[in-house]
Amino acid sequence: MRIGKQSLDKRDLITYWSFCAYACCTVVLPLVLVELFKSLNFPLDCGNKGAAGFLQMALSIFMVFSMLACGFCAGRWGKARSLAVANILLGVGIMALAFCPNYWMVVIVLAIAGLGEGFLEGLLTPYVQDCHPVESTGYLNIAQAFSPGGMLFMVGVTAILPLFGIGWKVPIFIAGGLAIIPGILFFFPFMQAKRDVPEEILSFSTVAKQSADILKRIKFWVFFLAMFCEGIGEFCITFWIAGYLQLEYGVSETVASLALGVWTFFMFLSRLAVGYWMKQEHLRKTLITLAVLTVIVTPLFPLVTLISNVKIVIAIIFVLLAVTGSLIAPFWVSIQSFCTECMPKQDATMIFILLSCAGIPGMGAAAWMMGVLGDAIGLTLAFLLAPVSYFIMLLVLLPQRKPENKSDGNN
Repeated sequence: MRIGKQSLDKRDLITYWSFCAYACCTVVLPLVLVELFKSLNFPLDCGNKGAAGFLQMALSIFMVFSMLACGFCAGRWGKARSLAVANILLGVGIMALAFCPNYWMVVIVLAIAGLGEGFLEGLLTPYVQDCHPVESTGYLNIAQAFSPGGMLFMVGVTAILPLFGIGWKVPIFIAGGLAIIPGILFFFPFMQAKRDVPEEILSFSTVAKQSADILKRIKFWVFFLAMFCEGIGEFCITFWIAGYLQLEYGVSETVASLALGVWTFFMFLSRLAVGYWMKQEHLRKTLITLAVLTVIVTPLFPLVTLISNVKIVIAIIFVLLAVTGSLIAPFWVSIQSFCTECMPKQDATMIFILLSCAGIPGMGAAAWMMGVLGDAIGLTLAFLLAPVSYFIMLLVLLPQRKPENKSDGNN
């Protein structure tokens, strides 16, 4: 099977399924958030937005713990087997969400899901790179395109089911089930990537040495900050846009889901387009150009609320979601790939894992900070957090350059 210039095999298809399922599990919580809190007698229209944001923050904390461990597990047992366990943990944790009787039980089951998400976040991207070491950016962006594709599928599910009187728990079961299936398939021997099982099993000390070698580089911390800001900017919108439209404008679950659907659909198209057309040597130019445009567009979200006609405001928000989703879609994986270019002597897998340890806390921080700011000054003004974070990301990426030869990438 081929997509553009990329030739895909069954490993790619199952990996893309895993990306899709991971995204379904990630987005299902924001989509059912308002109904979930109603079922817990904790309604968001009476405050409690900070508590809602803390759920994502707690999940992110456990994700970071598992991401820090996933490099050692991958070195010992290989990425494929580690990804198998991760998918199953994620699916079980998300499905258990439907049975939670109180807020703190939700935190516990999300912690279980977070352990699986952390492994997936840390290992899926380097697994694709191991399968396709040449021209990896194209394959990576196609793989990442299945994340918004999964989000779009789950948006469709949560938009359609309420029209038939089906409650919020069914999407929870669907998302969890989709994650468990690739978890089983990753155990099969054909899922081993070409470089997945090392000739010599990596010891704890070897992986620790690789990590320490990366962490002592100033350049890595520059990209770490860029990834943290990217996580904040992207998840301000992903986590809160559906709830914002329901709480501020009283739209239905279907309309709120469609808003997130527009966002994810254009992210999907953008990642496919970047994967198909962008050449590796244009990576930095593409990143900077998209960052500049994002800084210009994202402040418009709170500004459009100055218009008095609610229908026009909602229509403009839909347009802004389409434009912004297209702009920010390539950031996550492209920043990681650009960092490996700028640090060619360091281990690429550990760079991907450690940079994800910046992006994930950024996502959790965004959900929590938006909730706290929403309780204090309203969600409308809280959306200004997105352009501020992207402006910082732009500033730290501007001076970065790929070294002319490998020996230059030591700082």
